[in-house]
Amino acid sequence: MKKNMVSPPPGIDSLTSVVSFDPLLDFGEKNLVPNYPHMNLMFLELKDKLRQVPEIRGSVKDIEDLTKYQDIMIPLMSAIFPPASFHNDIMGAFTPCTLQPFFVTPKFQRLFLDNNNSIKADLKKIVETEKTKKMVDIYSLVLERIYDFSYDQFDTMNIKKIPEVKTGLDRYYSFTPDFQFVRIRALEPPRKLSEDDRAMISNHIHDIDILSRYIDLSKFEFSGFTIVRAMDVT
Repeated sequence: MKKNMVSPPPGIDSLTSVVSFDPLLDFGEKNLVPNYPHMNLMFLELKDKLRQVPEIRGSVKDIEDLTKYQDIMIPLMSAIFPPASFHNDIMGAFTPCTLQPFFVTPKFQRLFLDNNNSIKADLKKIVETEKTKKMVDIYSLVLERIYDFSYDQFDTMNIKKIPEVKTGLDRYYSFTPDFQFVRIRALEPPRKLSEDDRAMISNHIHDIDILSRYIDLSKFEFSGFTIVRAMDVT
């Protein structure tokens, strides 16, 4: 007799995830323009430019297209990447919940990306050893945005040891993800959770095998972008 096999939870690569600047435009409209009227004209000009470029309007189908529009990208992202500290900060913008960067500071580029603008192989190996933690973060995000769970108590800062190529010495960097520009859309009505379900999830919040029984990540679309800030804490 065959045993019933439990399907493994989906991996990061199976997520429906797209870059979109809509969350950033909404942020500008609601937070920047009302508080900083001098930015109004620049903001309206950027919105107008975006409307004229289908490749980077709405859901971006190919992030490679973004490299052709640096005249739009640089002022658009300046709300998050301050020009005054752009060459000193270690920051990157990524396709939501993935390892695909599309806009980074020069220091982030030099330290962590290869010539193809992908995460360097050594760092990618380090990150892949922490897949479970990353998946927990994604489940937590769905639970927070869709089911009103609270995760204020969790520290999302992550310290990684990375060898310095030139000196051969190890350096330590803290990485902090920022999900404020990530939107989550249910592709179909999300499963309703009973009080017992919510209690089970709360008691196993780091167990992706348990979490995947209640949350099917393939039923959600992640749009916008994730900001990752790094700091040398050696």
